[in-house]
Amino acid sequence: MKKHVLLGLALILCCLIGGGSYLALSINKTAEKLEKVISFHRVEFLRDKLIQNVETVQSDIISNQSVQYADTDRSKHHLETLKTSAKICFTCHHSDETIKLLDELHENVEEYLTLAGSSIEFQTDGKDSARAKMDAFSQGEKLMSMITSISLTSANTVSARIDVIHADMHAINNFLIGGIILIAIAIILTTSFFLRRFTGSVDILAKASESLGSGNLGYRISHPLKDEFGHLAEAFNSMAESLNNDFIARLQSDDELLQAKQMNLIGQMAGGLAHEIKNPLAGIKVSLDVLSDELELETDDREVFALIINDINRVERVLKSLLHYARPSLPQLELIDINLLLDNSIKNANATVSKDPGKTILFKKDFNLDQQQVEVDSSQLQQVFLNIYINAIDTMKDGGSITTSTSAVEGGNIQIVISDNGPGIPATSIEKIFDPFFTTKRKGTGLGLSICKRLVELHGGTIKADSRLGVGSSFAIIIPRLQKYREQHK
Repeated sequence: MKKHVLLGLALILCCLIGGGSYLALSINKTAEKLEKVISFHRVEFLRDKLIQNVETVQSDIISNQSVQYADTDRSKHHLETLKTSAKICFTCHHSDETIKLLDELHENVEEYLTLAGSSIEFQTDGKDSARAKMDAFSQGEKLMSMITSISLTSANTVSARIDVIHADMHAINNFLIGGIILIAIAIILTTSFFLRRFTGSVDILAKASESLGSGNLGYRISHPLKDEFGHLAEAFNSMAESLNNDFIARLQSDDELLQAKQMNLIGQMAGGLAHEIKNPLAGIKVSLDVLSDELELETDDREVFALIINDINRVERVLKSLLHYARPSLPQLELIDINLLLDNSIKNANATVSKDPGKTILFKKDFNLDQQQVEVDSSQLQQVFLNIYINAIDTMKDGGSITTSTSAVEGGNIQIVISDNGPGIPATSIEKIFDPFFTTKRKGTGLGLSICKRLVELHGGTIKADSRLGVGSSFAIIIPRLQKYREQHK
């Protein structure tokens, strides 16, 4: 932006300097032309004065025929004035044609001055004096005729020159007006261009600031800006991204704090339930076992007793799961081979499948870890893997395949992905599967995946689910290879 502004200012300055220079030259040329016009008028004035002086001398020649000798000095003064005006007239013309005419005029003037001087010197009224005066007067008339002829010839030339000068001055005036208008238009266009770019970029930044100030942390400046405004837009987007990340982190922190409070409350409730329900429930179960053994019951009654005992066992399992979710034990960390742990989990899952002869599940492995040793609680992670395997087996009524893959990811972490080709999970349920007590199974407690999520988080990891109906589901688990990485990245 600075370069463009400087370039625009330089262009305007060049226009002003160029226009000012031309204006100064035009003023000088106009002044010269005006001087020529003044000179032409001065020539006309001198010409008129010359004729006037000749007429005066002519008058003196005529008057000397009847005046006394005392008037001779006045006539001589008029004659000297004529000489002076003629001399001035001869020195103010310079063209070749004019000089030629003036040379001829000069000879006639000299002859006239000689004759006029001689006629004035005669003091008597003899024939010689009358002849001299007549010759001088005739020469004066000839001189006036010649001056008049030259005046008519030069008048046309002077008029033409004045017309040319007027046309040149008019052209200069028009050019100056056009130049001033063009410079003004250039300045206006340049100023409007920079104002439009400046105000447009400022409006975009102001709109972005208002949107961010109103709480829209996801707003970004997508319009491409140039120069310094482009840097400001990048800085704004970076700031908005940082604020958005901080806000998300705060929300996550608040969610974790809320979840911790909820877990504490559930733990207290679970402890109270265990104390208030577990012992009486155990007494009921023992009493039913004693009654079923001592009483002679019919087959239907024994089945009723068996159903009651099974329901009591189910209540005990729910209480146990609730206690495990609310108050999980801290991981007992040890270095183990993650591939071996997954192999054992797959064997246990396969054993579950073998109980259903009509179902065939193919387990596939894709292990890609160079360093297989990880620092985890093997029993807790095996519980996580088995829960995912069993859920996948339960969903695939007609059999299918389960693929387990491992890989290293950034940050010193490893990723375990367990995927199946079952029916998939509906989109309305995928976001809730880790919520406590949410289940799609008829006899499920809704705590299995919730406990898995808790156990993975205790290892400093994350678990995410992805599913497509008719294609299958996958669970991605990311945990630190060594817990020291977890401590360094807290």
